Amino acid sequence: MKKHLEKIPFLLFSLFLFITLPITYYIFDNSSQVLIILLLIIFPLINFTISLLFSYYKEDFSYSFSILIGIFYFSTCLILLNFDIAIYAIIYILASLCGQGTGFIFKKFFNTFKKDKKKISE
Repeated sequence: MKKHLEKIPFLLFSLFLFITLPITYYIFDNSSQVLIILLLIIFPLINFTISLLFSYYKEDFSYSFSILIGIFYFSTCLILLNFDIAIYAIIYILASLCGQGTGFIFKKFFNTFKKDKKKISE
């Protein structure tokens, strides 16, 4: 249970961004170019970064974390009232999995590097 509770801050931040960014899209600029940039560039980068940080700090690779991010994306579909863009959830799940993999590999690499450095200094 403790392992699942560690995911909550990262998931809440992701949900917060999935809700606030489309609302700011409607408030400031209602053009389709901004929506495309939001859907194809900003959201995947945010998901990648959040997943990388989660995996790096918690040393965990979790499929459920990525699936929950994909599910949270549906809040954006509700705000935009456009369920044609729901297919992008797959892109966000893949970006999250790639971010977790990268963070997990970085953490293992740096741990190995620190152990090797410690052995050399002894």
